[in-house]
Amino acid sequence: LAHWHKLYNEITQVKGDTSKVVTYYKNGTLKSEGTKIKKFRHGSWYYYDEEGYLIKMVKYKNGRMVKEFSNERHPKAITR
Repeated sequence: LAHWHKLYNEITQVKGDTSKVVTYYKNGTLKSEGTKIKKFRHGSWYYYDEEGYLIKMVKYKNGRMVKEFSNERHPKAITR
């Protein structure tokens, strides 16, 4: 089941306690994507700039950031 939240430009797919969350910039490009378990960010979350380039990846465990991966000198060089 998918839900669109207009205020946050967010689509959430819910299955039990797990939600797949995808957010978009106003221009329609992908802003972030990741998973929530019981409303807490969990696992790998990917963040993109307004041109659609991956700029950082953050790992969460039960809503707490565990590790952040980014390339400050060349943020557009990060790939999955």
